[in-house]
Amino acid sequence: MITSSIPTSFFTSTNCRVITFVIVILFIFNFVAKFFNNRSSRNQHPLPPGPTSLPFIGCTIQMLLNQPTFRWIHKLMAQFNTPILCIPLGPSTNVIAVSCPNLACEFLRKQDAVFSSRPNILSADLVSDGYRITSLSPSGDQWRKMRKILIENVLSSPIHKRLKPKRDQEADHLLRYICNQIGKQKTPTEGGLVNIRITSQHFCGNPIRKMIFGKRFFGDGMEDGGPGVEETEHLASVFTILKYVYAFSITDFFPWLRGKTDFDGHEKMMRAAIRRVRKYQDPLVHERIQMWNQGVRKVNDDLLDLLINHESPKLTTEEIKAQILVRLTCNS
Repeated sequence: MITSSIPTSFFTSTNCRVITFVIVILFIFNFVAKFFNNRSSRNQHPLPPGPTSLPFIGCTIQMLLNQPTFRWIHKLMAQFNTPILCIPLGPSTNVIAVSCPNLACEFLRKQDAVFSSRPNILSADLVSDGYRITSLSPSGDQWRKMRKILIENVLSSPIHKRLKPKRDQEADHLLRYICNQIGKQKTPTEGGLVNIRITSQHFCGNPIRKMIFGKRFFGDGMEDGGPGVEETEHLASVFTILKYVYAFSITDFFPWLRGKTDFDGHEKMMRAAIRRVRKYQDPLVHERIQMWNQGVRKVNDDLLDLLINHESPKLTTEEIKAQILVRLTCNS
């Protein structure tokens, strides 16, 4: 004899009407979504193969359940045995993944005018302070303005040669730090240990800080030449930003959720990391601007001076701080 575990009180007239209404709505929604999808794709080329998606939300649930996302995409490409994959995310967004060099050249060279701009991504918006810089901003007037300034003041050959002494100083500083670590021997035959991870991370950040601010440390540093507490916190926050920039986030595909919910915690992590980084950088920017306004500083010695004194167009304080934040983050 088979008995049901559902209580009899569940099958009330009100519950039955609600369940029937929900089922009907789902069927209607599914039918309308398929109708509009078929209608919009009649005059379009077929999309690449991809997983089966749900109406409106696409494959968002699968993406959340399969982390990290890039490994899930690789598994899907192996499952479908295809070098190009289409993953619907959101009501009108398709993520196209490519693993073939020839197809990548099609995107990056032949069709570069179509794909050269950048999407509106929450992480990029936060790091660039509302797209005030070049490397993360969509194509437009602001992008062209900051691109010109970047080429003239950061990437030009004369500026590169002018800053060479600062890079040489940091190379000498790196060798001096390694010698100090080796010199910390416990026994006459046992040398000191050098943590390659810490050394490579911090002594990639030191030359950048030296070229931008004219100083390698925000604080006093360590006696052996190693990073201090300030640099440790700053660099850890920089790598946190790098981890979440352009990472898959639900609010990127459902913009109306921004400011209302943070499913994956990306926004919270990004805002906290940016706040810690700016804690050390922004006071130096304000101090330098004040020095130029008061006539205390008169010679362009580093990149911060060049950005402050750039004419036609003149940069705002917010644009300078955003550009420095992205330079330190992208080059670390």
